[in-house]
Amino acid sequence: MRRQFSEQQHDAYVGHLLRDALSGRASAEVLAELGLDLLEEHCVVLVAALDRPAADRLAEQSHFAAAWRSATDRLGSTLPCADLATEVVALLPVGGAPSRRAGEDLVQRAVATVAGEVGGFTCGVSRAARVTGLPTAYDQASRAVEVGRRVHGGGVTSFFDDLGVDRLLASVTDRDELRAFARDVLGPLAGEDPEAEGLRVTLQALLDTNFNVAEAARAQFFHYNTMRYRLAKIERLVGPVSSDARVRLDVAVALRVWG
Repeated sequence: MRRQFSEQQHDAYVGHLLRDALSGRASAEVLAELGLDLLEEHCVVLVAALDRPAADRLAEQSHFAAAWRSATDRLGSTLPCADLATEVVALLPVGGAPSRRAGEDLVQRAVATVAGEVGGFTCGVSRAARVTGLPTAYDQASRAVEVGRRVHGGGVTSFFDDLGVDRLLASVTDRDELRAFARDVLGPLAGEDPEAEGLRVTLQALLDTNFNVAEAARAQFFHYNTMRYRLAKIERLVGPVSSDARVRLDVAVALRVWG
């Protein structure tokens, strides 16, 4: 029991120091305590948060944090991983030159390990950063968690580099206004009936293929002429989406909002 209490105190202490590092307030002594003072390579900040309220929140959060510490230890990471009460924050090393979705393999392995013990959580991953860039990286990872929950309902791992327009949509606090915008742009395609839903899927396929009708038809297992007919019907309902860049942008955003 004494050893368990000592471990809890140590974890709380690491969490306190890590908060300072993530806020940019850490002194050289704090960075040294965390083992970050001599860190020359880049790292990513991973923020992980449970998606559901628990009957015993403290116990579940403690178990969640322990699973993350175990996962990062197994991956050989010597960088801090700590429970910050409502989330777990882990710094993961990035080998070589930083790139888009840096550290993806290490992140996915850690997430898979934790998912084997704890279910129902969302992760956000920052761009690669040096120690001096940890505050910005932490903000990026936190935003990725927020977007992952708003767009997907949780249970996902989102990289900041992949957020795209969702970064902007997540910052709009008036969700009713977003839905109203999407409804205005999509018109009849915002309906809940099977035909409207099917046309939205077709429209997304056309957007994904840059309005290559043949390619979109193959993706949806339609005959080429059927896809041409569906495109013509879509354009009667929402406007010249295949030829007008502004209409196309509005429709693409509206589909993203509508989900």
